[in-house]
Amino acid sequence: KFLKAYEKHLFERGVNGGGANHYIRTLRACYREAMKRGYVHPDCYPFRSQLKPNGYTFAHLKTKRKVRAINLEDLQRIKDFTTGFELDLWLFSYYGGGINLWDIAQLKPANIYSEYLHYVRSKTGEEFTIKLRDEAKEILKKYEGSEYLFPILSSFHVTMQQKKDRLKKVAKKINKKLRDIAKQLQIDVRFTFHTARHTMASVLLDRGVDAVTIQQVMGHTDLKTTQGYLESLKKSAVDDALMVL
Repeated sequence: KFLKAYEKHLFERGVNGGGANHYIRTLRACYREAMKRGYVHPDCYPFRSQLKPNGYTFAHLKTKRKVRAINLEDLQRIKDFTTGFELDLWLFSYYGGGINLWDIAQLKPANIYSEYLHYVRSKTGEEFTIKLRDEAKEILKKYEGSEYLFPILSSFHVTMQQKKDRLKKVAKKINKKLRDIAKQLQIDVRFTFHTARHTMASVLLDRGVDAVTIQQVMGHTDLKTTQGYLESLKKSAVDDALMVL
């Protein structure tokens, strides 16, 4: 009841869906930390979980953003471009099912089993096992010999805050480099690290992969999330098509 009332209060103050999502997500993080420290009993946890399927969820609190993906022609030009560290990370995400930067940064050699990458998605806590494409393997070979698969984190980054601060700096550097590449290649779409995930989903959709399979690849817990995501991609494709008339 409190969380629903808090949600209503936020909207009355003029906070949008994305903002409310951020506030309540922060509250959930505080609640989890309180449980970890023994201040709150797990039975009192008010949010939806496997043990409490009817708990409060804020999945509906989102600000709709226009999902944009790189088209196939520009994607090939990106693949052919002289690669660097930032683009390697983008391509690894693309080939790796849209894995996010935080999860990439945590990867270690122990996450590789033969031809498979196994990791736990930080956003949902779910385990993922994906077969590595040859292109992804070639990228990994460039950075062999360190504690992590990619030289993003090091033994210096011990606490969660240190890791977050480091990832924030790296993400900023990556996106700046990607914008420079987009400018050189005259790519019209806003080229950021996250477009790897959008592009991966778009390519799967174009090649006839069904929504349920794409949902599994993207790690969405709800099929409706995937369907809404794909619908946004379709609308973007229509918008682009109309621009060439």
